[in-house]
Amino acid sequence: EFRRVLFRSLINSAPSLASLIFGLPLGMFSDRLGRKTSILLGIIVSSIAMAVQITANIPALILGMGLLTGAANMLFIVSQAPLLMKLSSKDDRLLLFSLNAGFQTLAGAVGNLFAGQLPGFFGGVLHVNANSASAYQAVLLFTVAIGTLSLIPMFMVQEPRTSEEKADEKPRAKFGREVIRITLRLSTPM
Repeated sequence: EFRRVLFRSLINSAPSLASLIFGLPLGMFSDRLGRKTSILLGIIVSSIAMAVQITANIPALILGMGLLTGAANMLFIVSQAPLLMKLSSKDDRLLLFSLNAGFQTLAGAVGNLFAGQLPGFFGGVLHVNANSASAYQAVLLFTVAIGTLSLIPMFMVQEPRTSEEKADEKPRAKFGREVIRITLRLSTPM
């Protein structure tokens, strides 16, 4: 029983661990790839990884998909604010970031309220108990599918590329390599 609890704890912490480890490198990757493309990639990889994690029965695969989900979510997170800055002017930036935070909070509250009713719905559809693993698996797969729909408006976003970005790529890459070197040196045992 202890091993099962330990494994569940490891699965729950895997996305956070991946976010911590890969946050800085993914930020630099987002600089090179572009914010919109990074967000799209983050959503796609995260959705696939979560769907595999939800349906898999192999412990190592479940853990690996948890790590991949965390990394993909971090790619989305490190790309979101810079894209919002690129798409806004100084005058409307405060409003845009405020609306973004407000809508995320609202979506979380409404989503949790709605999702709380879904096990009963899927239990009825699948003819299983609402508290069964099958009902919750269906709920999680449904929420992944709904989240994946966010790709549609993201494909419509036009990411501007400024001349400053083009001129600034080489110094930024050198700075990024230096930050990685220092981070690795400080985080590894001597």
